[in-house]
Amino acid sequence: VVKVYLDYVNEAGQSVVVPAQNWVVTAREGKPLTADWVFAGSYRGVMETAQGEKHPFFGANDGRVVCLTNYGSALLDLPFESVDSDPQGDSLGYKANTPVIPKVETKVRAILEAAPKKK
Repeated sequence: VVKVYLDYVNEAGQSVVVPAQNWVVTAREGKPLTADWVFAGSYRGVMETAQGEKHPFFGANDGRVVCLTNYGSALLDLPFESVDSDPQGDSLGYKANTPVIPKVETKVRAILEAAPKKK
């Protein structure tokens, strides 16, 4: 389990640290995300260029570091099935909780913290 926190300075100049779940709600009901992320590990492989050159490839480098949808390349993933759309294809599983997210161009630092192991 990995705790994810978001650290930024709000418009009043105050330092704010919130759990990343605060910025995510279910698409249909608007309910907050309550689960923590887990280390999924992503994957390593070899990528071949159009010129035939081979280079090491790390799956999370495709930008899927902290995911809300189960991708094979996710570094941190949700510990349950989560798809990018429902079976009818009309809704994402999660969406941004825009009322609590700071304005565009606000610098945000992500803090990843390993949760204590359960005994």
